Amino acid sequence: REYLTNADQISLYPLNPSVADAAVEFRARHGVKTADAIQLATARVCGADHVLTNDRPWGSLPGLKVVLLSDLTKR
Repeated sequence: REYLTNADQISLYPLNPSVADAAVEFRARHGVKTADAIQLATARVCGADHVLTNDRPWGSLPGLKVVLLSDLTKR
């Protein structure tokens, strides 16, 4: 928690109506779980440069730049 709240390269955003609406769209269009939809929607609404995850299927979602943790460890 300390790292996430104090890292210069990581931003935390609250769940707000815009994020909730986008999460509903992710669930409806792509069938992702609610928790995943909230994370993806937050990234989209807040204009994140990338989404960091271990969920390989996220890479096939349109309009998101997904970075897989497993790919980072291969370097």
